[in-house]
Amino acid sequence: LAMRDPATGETEVEMAHGVFVDALRPRLPPGEGVSGHVIASGEAYVTADIRAEPRFAWPERLADIRAVACVPLAAQGVMLGALWAGRQAEFESRWDAAARPASR
Repeated sequence: LAMRDPATGETEVEMAHGVFVDALRPRLPPGEGVSGHVIASGEAYVTADIRAEPRFAWPERLADIRAVACVPLAAQGVMLGALWAGRQAEFESRWDAAARPASR
């Protein structure tokens, strides 16, 4: 769980489980990294190979995780942060469709 600091705009990993525990507490400047991009854009991010993503801040911390999804968290029009999920195998194709923003 990556949260946006409302005072600074920085992103901080507040809660993690499994291999993501190594990412706890480092802060990233506003808009930096995949989480920062998801928070700034409000759009979900899904990839079959996070290590190929140049915006990913800590590829060495993911052990065997390859495929990830990161979705924005918002309440009452305020962007709060981003929620991550990862796995060793690729996500099924239904994830690709689910990650696309809905038509407005």
